[in-house]
Amino acid sequence: MIGSRRFWMEKMRYGAMLFLFSGLSIACNNSEDMEDQVGNTNPFIEGKLTVSVDMVNNPMYDIYKHLDLEAGNVSQQMEDIMEGLGEEEKSDIQEFLNALEDSNPGNLGYTFSMLFHAINSKEIVVQDLTKATTKYNTLQYHGEIQFNTANQEGMLYMMSHSNSDKELTFSYSNELYLEGGPQTVLTGDGFDILRTDETAIVAGYLCKKVVYSLKDGGGGAGGFLKVEAWTSDLIPNSINYVMPYLLDEQQGILKMAIHHISNENYPVVYEVTDLNPRQVGDEEVSIRQSDPQYSFPEDEAMINSILLDILFQE
Repeated sequence: MIGSRRFWMEKMRYGAMLFLFSGLSIACNNSEDMEDQVGNTNPFIEGKLTVSVDMVNNPMYDIYKHLDLEAGNVSQQMEDIMEGLGEEEKSDIQEFLNALEDSNPGNLGYTFSMLFHAINSKEIVVQDLTKATTKYNTLQYHGEIQFNTANQEGMLYMMSHSNSDKELTFSYSNELYLEGGPQTVLTGDGFDILRTDETAIVAGYLCKKVVYSLKDGGGGAGGFLKVEAWTSDLIPNSINYVMPYLLDEQQGILKMAIHHISNENYPVVYEVTDLNPRQVGDEEVSIRQSDPQYSFPEDEAMINSILLDILFQE
């Protein structure tokens, strides 16, 4: 009887210890979760941001990332890479291309947008909250965009990968954007805006999710377009002006998922993966400029002509 009592006392002591340690573990985990949900509380004023780009479920994206864009002749490079692929990889690509053959505005928008999206990644530098500059490479051109929210003025530079003599520089204002140029603007006039309670930590900052969905009756290349964004009031919204789409947001956007296709299987995702707060010099926010320089909308016809020549060079 004594032995049995000692046995149960030991079991109770062991159980109490397990309960104590599990309670501490839960408390620690809850503490970490709470800390994670708070995120970085320091406002980002100026510095450098690294932005990753992912074309989700697009088997062509692996090919894009292996292209030598500065060497030009992108079409031939793609053909050479395709010839070296295995049968399974070729089959995945053909299946993807077949899906895009369906005639609908979403597929058209996705296909056309591939000319403008950055390959691999892009960088953004911010100076004194209001000035933001990005530099990036697409399949067809090298691009640089600068925008100043203080005076609501921007400038864009483009240079063809295949022919460096094909350059374009033009200035523009916040009120007037070239469709498919520096950005397409999404507002409540054409989009339903849903501000959700969903949160996520992006690059260390607690962000809230907002969803822009095309209103009924919308069409054209923007058909089926939906953009999800994660915003933080600790990030200056000047970075929004150098993202692929300009949303009607006062908070800075650290992540953007772009859906063009109706089944939403192929989003293009831009996400800030690193922020380096530091002083930024004037030379870092400046961009390359070609001669002559144009102004939108005054020189719209000339800008469109050069832009199309750069985009559809091959």
